[in-house]
Amino acid sequence: MTTVTRNQFRNTLQNGVDLNSQNLAQGLQGTGVSTADLKRLDTDGDGKLAGAELDKAFNLVDDFDRNGSRQSFKAEGNAGKVYDALRSGTQARTGQTGNVATVGTVSTGPANTEKVATAALDRANKDSAGYAYANAPTSPYKNLSGNKVPGESRPSWLKDNNKCNQFVGDSLTQAGFKMPTFKMENGTEHYVNAERLPTYNKHFDRITDPSQIKPGDVFVLDYPGRGESTAHTEVISGYDPATGNMKTTGAHHDGAYEKDRGAWLKDFSYNAQEKCWENSGGDKLYILRPKMPASTPVPIRA
Repeated sequence: MTTVTRNQFRNTLQNGVDLNSQNLAQGLQGTGVSTADLKRLDTDGDGKLAGAELDKAFNLVDDFDRNGSRQSFKAEGNAGKVYDALRSGTQARTGQTGNVATVGTVSTGPANTEKVATAALDRANKDSAGYAYANAPTSPYKNLSGNKVPGESRPSWLKDNNKCNQFVGDSLTQAGFKMPTFKMENGTEHYVNAERLPTYNKHFDRITDPSQIKPGDVFVLDYPGRGESTAHTEVISGYDPATGNMKTTGAHHDGAYEKDRGAWLKDFSYNAQEKCWENSGGDKLYILRPKMPASTPVPIRA
């Protein structure tokens, strides 16, 4: 059973809990806590719980718990139900793409985020060999260097190169999302390296709660050191929050395909400061949710 610390609680809800949210009210039913109870914690009367008010909310949830600590609670029973209700009531924020529901610092993203997983499986099924180290795949991204006919051309510069970032970028593009790129001298573009993806906050939100992971999210495994070969990225194509079992689809030395990772996160500990998971070898695992739509229609891949 998941244990939630005070810091994790604050980080997850830091965008504020909307006390007028219908999701919040529905989630609280049968827990012994009402929206009226939460509104009494709203000391500034702005209709949301944020900042120091979240500590009061944590104490309220922790009162259901019997683990002997005032700095953590087990997310089970009424404590888990109230915590889930608070997360469902986190405030939405509005940006260029309209309303985007958030869970703490984590945007649940547009409703079609799952299309990224569908696109990844499609690309792996139809062009697996193209993403092998020695070969070159087709790409739907029209501005990619050497991509004269999107969906048909196989840019020669992609041969004899690792292509995990290429696969993720092509999957995002096919699904209608924007992959970070950088421009070459001639104005064409390349997708950024895997190691840099967690720094692109405009393109991705960080997932900090395992229960919020879903197909279509992107993982980046960043190994110690820096450079093109010190990180790997794939698309999460399957996830069971009850068991933690995860499937991912991406490009490998011998092609693109889906892998069963099992309960992968059990080998990692959460690093709240860097909003990632870290294992004993110093590898850092970031879970990212795509959120920036492509600015132009995506060419259909042949």
